[in-house]
Amino acid sequence: MYGWNFNASLFLPFKSLQVLILSQNYITGWTKIEGFDKLSHLTNLKVLDLQHNYLHPSVLSSVCWISSLEVLRLGGFTGGPTTGKGSAKCPGLSNLRVLLLEGYGINDISVLSALGLATHIGRKNLEKLYLSENSFNSNIFSSLKDLPSLTHLDLSYNEIDENIEMSDIVDGLLYAAEVIPVSKSHVI
Repeated sequence: MYGWNFNASLFLPFKSLQVLILSQNYITGWTKIEGFDKLSHLTNLKVLDLQHNYLHPSVLSSVCWISSLEVLRLGGFTGGPTTGKGSAKCPGLSNLRVLLLEGYGINDISVLSALGLATHIGRKNLEKLYLSENSFNSNIFSSLKDLPSLTHLDLSYNEIDENIEMSDIVDGLLYAAEVIPVSKSHVI
């Protein structure tokens, strides 16, 4: 099998690093004590892109320690994400404004818990949520009303059925959202 294990210590000397793009790098895991949680020492890190690698879904509970993150791009992982509650000690991504979880095959919004976004503090700043190419159905709308700052939601290529209860959308979501693309969703 090809790929390499991520070693966060390689990036720690770059104290001013704000953007780290590691997409499509064949990352298969991380070294035992130098995982993604070590990136929390990079207090200026605002953007982390881990899309299209071969990471285990447990990466979610590791990146939740990087509290400075404003943009997190995950997706295209093999095996699908965890839907567990994550670490109880995880401080969460309280500064996160943009979350991309595309092509993950998930159908449960509780994946936000694994990122420490289950609390009001964790969710209050989230403005843009990209959930395209997953398996969400129309039940997602009632779960999203707890995101008070949400302005952009992408649910394209999901399994949104044609019998959406408008009250689920209107109650706490539609008034705030600028764009809700649900086009090309699989209509069941």
